[in-house]
Amino acid sequence: MGGGFTFGKFRLGAMIYGNPFEEEIQLNEETVWGGSPYRNDNPEAYGVLSEVRKSLFFAGREITAEKLWKEHAFTKQNGMPYQTVGSLKLHFPGHEKYTDYYRDLNIECGGYCFL
Repeated sequence: MGGGFTFGKFRLGAMIYGNPFEEEIQLNEETVWGGSPYRNDNPEAYGVLSEVRKSLFFAGREITAEKLWKEHAFTKQNGMPYQTVGSLKLHFPGHEKYTDYYRDLNIECGGYCFL
């Protein structure tokens, strides 16, 4: 079968491998990473969140809010690698001998097609 297709963005993600008989969906979540010595989050972010919200939503100062967030939300160095939360394995009895299986990236619908 080849490599998997990635789904998701921001906090949640998954890698779907596309085997019609025995599928594995590898699950990822942004707070699970390899551990120290570096963090993937910046403890300063929480302290400016209220101000960013006020600037962005209530005062209409998007550029100010974005600049403030970029200065305080991101880590100063690269963090540790993200780790898999787990794998969901699905078995489909009766589909062992599949034929004419095709998968493709579909830019128009923004996803993958499994035919």
